[in-house]
Amino acid sequence: MTQGSLRGVLTLVLPNGLIIHNCQLLEVGTRRWVGLPALRFQMADGSVQYRPMLEFKTQRAHRKFRQAAQDAVDHFLRLRGEL
Repeated sequence: MTQGSLRGVLTLVLPNGLIIHNCQLLEVGTRRWVGLPALRFQMADGSVQYRPMLEFKTQRAHRKFRQAAQDAVDHFLRLRGEL
């Protein structure tokens, strides 16, 4: 799937059993990252905004999650021969 920077939609299963559906695999140039699900809504002026559905209490926790998610996606893509 390719639509702008969107490369695909995925589900993450965390070691603690939490399942996060509708994560996005995004890529711009050589940079690739996993985006968490967000609620899309339209403002009165017609602009589109997104509100995160999940947040991390600390930046450190967010960085650790982001790196682990990216490592998992990279591993999966390598197994499929797509990376």
